[in-house]
Amino acid sequence: MPPAPPSRRVKWAAFFSVSLVLFGLAELGLYLLPQLGTGFLRKGLLYFPPSLSEAEYKNYLAIRDPLLGWPTPKMRGGREHDLTGARVSPAFPDPGGECVSLYGDSFTYGEEVKHEDAWGNRLAQRLGCRVANFGGNAYGTDQALLRFQQNVGIPGKVALLGIYAENPMRNVNQNRYYLTGSTILAMKPRFVLEAETLRLVPMPDLTYPQMLAAIQEPTGTFRHEAFLPGSQLGPTIWSFPRTVALAHFLNSYHFRNYIRGLPDWIDFYRADHPSGALAVTAAIAAEFHRLARSRGMASLVVMFPSGGGHELFRRQGSSPFLPLTSILRERGIQTIDFSEEFARHAGDKPLCPYLTQPSACVGHFNADGSRLVAELLASRVSAALAGR
Repeated sequence: MPPAPPSRRVKWAAFFSVSLVLFGLAELGLYLLPQLGTGFLRKGLLYFPPSLSEAEYKNYLAIRDPLLGWPTPKMRGGREHDLTGARVSPAFPDPGGECVSLYGDSFTYGEEVKHEDAWGNRLAQRLGCRVANFGGNAYGTDQALLRFQQNVGIPGKVALLGIYAENPMRNVNQNRYYLTGSTILAMKPRFVLEAETLRLVPMPDLTYPQMLAAIQEPTGTFRHEAFLPGSQLGPTIWSFPRTVALAHFLNSYHFRNYIRGLPDWIDFYRADHPSGALAVTAAIAAEFHRLARSRGMASLVVMFPSGGGHELFRRQGSSPFLPLTSILRERGIQTIDFSEEFARHAGDKPLCPYLTQPSACVGHFNADGSRLVAELLASRVSAALAGR
């Protein structure tokens, strides 16, 4: 006689046993994934509560600017900055008599090139007058505005605000760790819009125990953070069950844009984006313009693309910055889209050779790129200086 078929109970037991084994193997593999040569996953994609010693935290509090969060403005009179806090400019090294002042992030500052090769210094040579560069590494447009507000006594006829492609993301961010995974000690203020009016949300002032608690549970401390871990826009919390965490990651804008061949920041230029980054960024730029006018200065807003962003411009034939520049131009604010300017100059050539890492098409403007930026901006800045 043939053997009796297994009972339904045996079948279900076998099914659950195999499923449990497969689930365990999947969990083990996902647990090991960030450890096995995939450290890039920790950079704003997955969230792991970092360790922080009391000494590290005290040192951070000692060097950070109480308003801006970043230490740069305190570095005055050294190798990098002059006595006003501006970047050293070999063309016009002595503070005073500035014709133009620059505000923005590392693309405005001219990171990765020598002082003489920074585009602000090259612009000063072309204009024949001092250009004070107050750009700051990893600044949001909000921090650039705050620094402009602080510089009450800095003279000049033109104030230029540089906006890099990913700045709208920074403008809705309170702790850079959630955005990049670089360091937990990078808290910043941000502006929120209330009835179309900007309101400043300062950095949280935390004791060491409060900071440790915020690392484990950020929600209560960073209430205006668009990139809270585990949220729609924040890094995925990589904890059990990691199969659920994987589903969250695969639904993230990081993964979706990677599959589509688009930069992470592209969604933040949408008017309907849940972060409200476009409206906040436009309001910050408008306030920069208003403040400049109140000081008797002309203002220029310059959009700086990433290498990938300019490639997108070449494919689409229109600038990804158009939603922002359209708003600003409708408000009468002079706006220069460097994607458009570069296309007029170089036609269909890529931006990559003008960046510090041309093979990967990433990095800041190299020496050639800085000369090109100064060349393309000189006539517009000269016109603003002349009141045209």
